[in-house]
Amino acid sequence: MKYKVVLTTLDRAPAASTTVTIEAASQEAAEEQALELDPESLLWMDDRGNRVRDVGSQDNINIAEVTDAPPPKTQAELTAAHGTPDQFAEAVNKAADQLFCTTDEANAAIAKYREEWNTAPAAYPVSDRPNASS
Repeated sequence: MKYKVVLTTLDRAPAASTTVTIEAASQEAAEEQALELDPESLLWMDDRGNRVRDVGSQDNINIAEVTDAPPPKTQAELTAAHGTPDQFAEAVNKAADQLFCTTDEANAAIAKYREEWNTAPAAYPVSDRPNASS
C-alpha cells in the first residue's frame, strides 16, 4: 500500500516540511522508511513556500502525518495542472533564475515530472475513479 508521509523539522524556526510517498506493508513500516531518508535529498519548504536548504540531520526530522496516498493522477489531470512534460520543462527552464534552484535541481524536477506523467494512467477505469458514484 502507498502512504503519504509529511515530515517536519524540529528545533528550527521557521519550521520546514516535505511530503513523500512511500510504498510499504504498513503505516509503521512507512514511518520507519521515511525516517531513514536522507534529509538533504528531499525538497523542504517553509510555511511561506520558500525553499529551505539546510534542515539538519535525521535527528531533526519528525513525522507530522501519515495517510493513505491518493490514487495517482491521470495524464489529463497532470496536463491540466502543469502542462505536458515538454510544457512543464519549458516553464521550469524559463523560470529557473527566479526559482532559486540549480540547473541540476531543475533538470531533476523535469525528469521526475516526465516520469510521473509517463507512468500515469491515461484515464481511470470507471470502477476505480475517485468519487465514482455507485
